[in-house]
Amino acid sequence: MTKAKDLASTRVKGTRTQGFQATVSGALLNTSLPRRMLRISTSYRLPGDRSRLTLGGSLSYQNGIYFDENYGLGRATHGSVTLIGLMARYEFSRQLSASLNIENLGGKRYYAGLGGYNGYTEGTPRNAWLKLQYKF
Repeated sequence: MTKAKDLASTRVKGTRTQGFQATVSGALLNTSLPRRMLRISTSYRLPGDRSRLTLGGSLSYQNGIYFDENYGLGRATHGSVTLIGLMARYEFSRQLSASLNIENLGGKRYYAGLGGYNGYTEGTPRNAWLKLQYKF
Protein backbone atom coordinates (compact mmCIF):
# COMPACT_ATOMS: atom_id res chain seq x y z
CA MET A 1 0.00 0.00 0.00
CA THR A 2 1.36 3.44 -0.93
CA LYS A 3 1.46 6.05 1.81
CA ALA A 4 0.04 9.55 1.17
CA LYS A 5 3.49 11.01 1.89
CA ASP A 6 5.00 8.95 -0.95
CA LEU A 7 2.31 10.10 -3.41
CA ALA A 8 3.10 13.78 -2.81
CA SER A 9 6.68 13.37 -4.04
CA THR A 10 6.20 10.76 -6.79
CA ARG A 11 6.86 11.85 -10.37
CA VAL A 12 4.35 10.87 -12.99
CA LYS A 13 5.37 11.25 -16.62
CA GLY A 14 3.46 14.02 -18.41
CA THR A 15 2.28 15.82 -15.26
CA ARG A 16 2.84 19.48 -14.54
CA THR A 17 3.16 21.04 -11.10
CA GLN A 18 2.12 24.58 -10.26
CA GLY A 19 1.75 26.27 -6.93
CA PHE A 20 1.49 29.45 -4.94
CA GLN A 21 2.62 30.24 -1.42
CA ALA A 22 2.09 33.44 0.56
CA THR A 23 3.07 34.50 4.06
CA VAL A 24 1.59 37.50 5.80
CA SER A 25 2.85 38.76 9.15
CA GLY A 26 3.09 42.00 11.03
CA ALA A 27 3.40 43.98 14.24
CA LEU A 28 1.84 47.16 15.57
CA LEU A 29 4.74 49.52 14.80
CA ASN A 30 8.47 48.98 14.87
CA THR A 31 10.15 51.50 12.59
CA SER A 32 13.61 49.95 13.03
CA LEU A 33 12.47 46.90 11.03
CA PRO A 34 10.85 46.91 7.56
CA ARG A 35 7.06 47.35 7.64
CA ARG A 36 6.63 46.12 4.07
CA MET A 37 8.44 43.19 2.54
CA LEU A 38 7.83 41.31 -0.68
CA ARG A 39 9.56 38.11 -1.71
CA ILE A 40 8.81 36.45 -5.03
CA SER A 41 10.60 33.47 -6.53
CA THR A 42 10.00 31.25 -9.51
CA SER A 43 11.60 28.34 -11.31
CA TYR A 44 11.11 26.86 -14.76
CA ARG A 45 12.11 23.42 -15.99
CA LEU A 46 13.09 23.63 -19.65
CA PRO A 47 11.04 21.49 -22.03
CA GLY A 48 12.05 18.57 -24.25
CA ASP A 49 15.68 17.51 -24.51
CA ARG A 50 16.72 20.23 -22.05
CA SER A 51 14.33 19.07 -19.30
CA ARG A 52 17.24 18.20 -17.02
CA LEU A 53 17.87 21.95 -16.55
CA THR A 54 15.81 24.15 -14.24
CA LEU A 55 16.34 27.93 -14.08
CA GLY A 56 14.96 30.29 -11.46
CA GLY A 57 15.08 33.73 -9.98
CA SER A 58 13.96 35.67 -6.94
CA LEU A 59 13.11 39.26 -6.08
CA SER A 60 13.12 40.61 -2.52
CA TYR A 61 11.96 44.10 -1.50
CA GLN A 62 11.87 45.86 1.86
CA ASN A 63 10.71 49.41 2.52
CA GLY A 64 12.79 52.14 4.15
CA ILE A 65 13.38 52.04 7.91
CA TYR A 66 14.47 54.47 10.61
CA PHE A 67 15.46 54.51 14.27
CA ASP A 68 15.42 57.48 16.66
CA GLU A 69 18.62 57.36 18.71
CA ASN A 70 18.38 57.86 22.48
CA TYR A 71 19.41 61.08 24.19
CA GLY A 72 18.63 63.26 21.16
CA LEU A 73 21.48 61.92 19.03
CA GLY A 74 19.33 62.06 15.89
CA ARG A 75 17.61 59.69 13.54
CA ALA A 76 19.27 56.85 11.60
CA THR A 77 17.54 56.11 8.29
CA HIS A 78 17.91 53.61 5.50
CA GLY A 79 15.98 53.68 2.21
CA SER A 80 14.15 50.82 0.55
CA VAL A 81 16.10 47.88 -0.88
CA THR A 82 15.43 45.51 -3.79
CA LEU A 83 17.57 42.37 -4.16
CA ILE A 84 17.79 39.83 -6.99
CA GLY A 85 18.77 36.17 -6.81
CA LEU A 86 19.37 33.51 -9.46
CA MET A 87 19.29 29.70 -9.44
CA ALA A 88 20.19 26.92 -11.87
CA ARG A 89 19.81 23.16 -11.26
CA TYR A 90 20.91 20.31 -13.51
CA GLU A 91 19.81 16.69 -13.02
CA PHE A 92 22.53 14.31 -14.13
CA SER A 93 20.31 11.33 -13.27
CA ARG A 94 17.26 10.55 -11.12
CA GLN A 95 19.62 10.33 -8.14
CA LEU A 96 22.24 13.05 -8.78
CA SER A 97 21.69 16.79 -9.27
CA ALA A 98 23.70 20.00 -8.85
CA SER A 99 22.35 23.46 -8.00
CA LEU A 100 24.02 26.88 -8.18
CA ASN A 101 22.41 29.71 -6.21
CA ILE A 102 23.38 33.39 -6.10
CA GLU A 103 21.87 35.79 -3.53
CA ASN A 104 22.06 39.61 -3.68
CA LEU A 105 23.32 39.54 -7.27
CA GLY A 106 23.95 43.32 -7.30
CA GLY A 107 26.09 43.17 -4.15
CA LYS A 108 24.06 45.89 -2.38
CA ARG A 109 25.07 46.82 1.17
CA TYR A 110 22.01 47.41 3.32
CA TYR A 111 20.68 47.16 6.86
CA ALA A 112 18.04 44.56 7.67
CA GLY A 113 17.36 46.34 11.00
CA LEU A 114 18.45 49.53 12.79
CA GLY A 115 19.28 50.42 16.39
CA GLY A 116 17.70 49.05 19.53
CA TYR A 117 19.29 46.37 21.67
CA ASN A 118 20.67 44.43 18.71
CA GLY A 119 22.43 47.40 17.13
CA TYR A 120 22.54 47.86 13.39
CA THR A 121 22.03 44.56 11.57
CA GLU A 122 23.73 44.42 8.18
CA GLY A 123 21.87 42.49 5.47
CA THR A 124 23.17 39.44 3.63
CA PRO A 125 26.02 40.31 1.22
CA ARG A 126 26.35 38.83 -2.28
CA ASN A 127 27.01 35.13 -1.94
CA ALA A 128 26.87 31.99 -4.02
CA TRP A 129 26.86 28.31 -3.26
CA LEU A 130 26.97 25.06 -5.18
CA LYS A 131 24.99 22.10 -3.88
CA LEU A 132 25.35 18.49 -5.02
CA GLN A 133 22.48 16.21 -4.06
CA TYR A 134 22.35 12.44 -4.27
CA LYS A 135 19.09 10.60 -3.54
CA PHE A 136 19.25 7.00 -2.35
